[in-house]
Amino acid sequence: MVILWAMFKNLYGEIMVIECIVVSLAPSPRQLIWGLVGSGFMKKILGIIVLGLLFFNISLSVQAKQLGSKSSGFISSNLKGKAFKLTKGYKIDNPENKILLIWNHGGNETKEKVCNYSENLTFISMLSGAKIGDKEIIVWMNCLITNTRHLGATGGREAGWKFKGSAKKCIKKGYGHTLKCPFWTDYLENLSTDVRMRVTEDVVRKFNSNGVPFKQIFLAGHSCGAWNAIRYAAFKKELFGGTIAFNPNCWPKEENNPVRQYLVGELKTAKYANSLVFASPDDLTHDWKATSTDLAWIADISGVKWFEYEKGVKVNGKKCKQWWDNKTLKNGHMIVFSKCSWPHQKLVLEFIRESLVNDKIITVDSKISRK
Repeated sequence: MVILWAMFKNLYGEIMVIECIVVSLAPSPRQLIWGLVGSGFMKKILGIIVLGLLFFNISLSVQAKQLGSKSSGFISSNLKGKAFKLTKGYKIDNPENKILLIWNHGGNETKEKVCNYSENLTFISMLSGAKIGDKEIIVWMNCLITNTRHLGATGGREAGWKFKGSAKKCIKKGYGHTLKCPFWTDYLENLSTDVRMRVTEDVVRKFNSNGVPFKQIFLAGHSCGAWNAIRYAAFKKELFGGTIAFNPNCWPKEENNPVRQYLVGELKTAKYANSLVFASPDDLTHDWKATSTDLAWIADISGVKWFEYEKGVKVNGKKCKQWWDNKTLKNGHMIVFSKCSWPHQKLVLEFIRESLVNDKIITVDSKISRK
């Protein structure tokens, strides 16, 4: 006789003992099967297999939604926000008849592994295929800004550590939190926000050399990507037809920190910026003073089209939901990633149309159409 003894770990890490089965040395296949079933062993094994497959599939679905730092390419979704597609590369057929919309994600870390999640790209990818007059919109996701450590960029947690060290020195020397303190020079040198600006500019020039006119290139971004979008419209306007910014901010949580002083101080010198800016009074990011109330002065820059989300993280009176669990969204910083934001696609398309008309790329009677 042979005793079969099985031990497995259950989902909580505890040892689960499966009862032993006594089988003759030479059982018939029928005897073996019935012996397994009758003992309950097979039921437990099948249960473990089913649970294993379930968690394996869930894991795969999450991983499938992650787009790494080498995932730059053209993205699209249908008008129901489904059938997300990514085509890597830069090639554009008939570039003179295209409107290129580049998407820059947020964050200011320098060694990120994930560029985007496909669900976070639904709003912007749904714009691909829309037509304004005889020009078709194509959307390109820029992941070249994701990992900038190899370019010597500093940002994120690393910048926070530098801030604490430099702050102590500045206070000790009597400078306080001001950019006059010489210790901030090293802190702000090669800031990731600035490095991403240079990387994006290289991308734009590459597409232009491939035939896309500068005025038919638009930049959209979220958070840090949004702040840079406004900076481009203000200080590098020759590279774009216009920019779209969703919840712009990009600095540490420390009060009156030098990154905020630097970025805000720079933008306050802007004379004009053709940028559509979305901001929320309920922006709960860790960035210090980053709500629409704190940044309302941006609306005073000539050329800026300012759109303030409803208080309470709502669109048209309805509360927004999180895509990952369908629970009520509390952070207004993330509205563009919620289905509730889809009505605002019309604002983006109309902004692009108006910009193209002003630059005499299309006629004033050109219409917007979507497949």
